[in-house]
Amino acid sequence: DYKTKLQTLAPAQQSLTISAKKCIEYMRLATPTTIFSSLKPNAEVVQKKSKLCSNDNNLIVGGEAAKLGEFPHMGAIGYRNPDTGRVEFRCGATLISERFVLTAAHCRNADAVVVRLGDLDLESDTDGADPRDFEIEEFIKHPQYTSRTKYNDIALVRLATPVQINSRIRPACLYQSKEIRQQKLIATGYGAMENFGS
Repeated sequence: DYKTKLQTLAPAQQSLTISAKKCIEYMRLATPTTIFSSLKPNAEVVQKKSKLCSNDNNLIVGGEAAKLGEFPHMGAIGYRNPDTGRVEFRCGATLISERFVLTAAHCRNADAVVVRLGDLDLESDTDGADPRDFEIEEFIKHPQYTSRTKYNDIALVRLATPVQINSRIRPACLYQSKEIRQQKLIATGYGAMENFGS
């Protein structure tokens, strides 16, 4: 019957890791699927996915500009300038779930107020991006972080409200294989090279 056929389209997820299940969930949220069938008896159920995910381009390396939506997990931490009251973005971040971003512990500063997601160029309002700012609820540094040596320079930022996942704002997926076969990796950022915070 129709319901049984629909269920066969869902992959078996019992043996997957939590991170793999979350990655599949986020991909589904960012990639709408239309399921259809003809009205004939025993008709085949077909699913069509709309590609709204990141616009991967394997050629963007070495400091070249990213394309809109290419890195939907990328974010920036904004700090309130006490003199001007304006928010200035000085640290990068990676969205890892609806409520958390991953960043460097040295980015912790009392003036950190927001995480911006979905942006392409932090200095432009005409780049086609539709960024969203999320208030920071808590900044959690690694308990063994040392500012002098920068060991354990990692932190979690809890957002005050959950992120609505879409094609341009989506958590990074963790690598699922024990072996990394890729020879080239891509580091993303907004071009700021200065260290900030303590």
